[in-house]
Amino acid sequence: MDDFDLFLQKNEKRNDALLRLFEIDLAISGLGKKTISSHMMNASLFLNDYLGYRHGVGFDGSVGYLYEFFSYFLVHKCLWTTPSSLRSAAAAIKKFYKSMASHNLASKEEAEEAKRIIKENLETWLEDLDFYENGSWL
Repeated sequence: MDDFDLFLQKNEKRNDALLRLFEIDLAISGLGKKTISSHMMNASLFLNDYLGYRHGVGFDGSVGYLYEFFSYFLVHKCLWTTPSSLRSAAAAIKKFYKSMASHNLASKEEAEEAKRIIKENLETWLEDLDFYENGSWL
């Protein structure tokens, strides 16, 4: 096993713990099973696939990757992304950072920064998705 495989193994173990806390918080908040499942999938996609596999980084300091996650990865690389799923991912990531801050695993400033990045850019990402999906560049 090489260093990257060891990193991924350790990172996914830590992410599993973060995701379990998030799932508990979502359940306590009264969300339905389908919504919880969607939020968990989006948080896992960000943590494990995007941060871990694509960038080789863990959750710490991950706020700096949010813009690219949404604007490039979800809009241009994930062919299944729709306006609804992009909005759902945005809601999930905001809730995830809020949850992590409530457990002192992210700072309140990081949670606010994540919320700000998403709030300020969501409409642009949706416009980019529409532009990309409809082939307007042709």
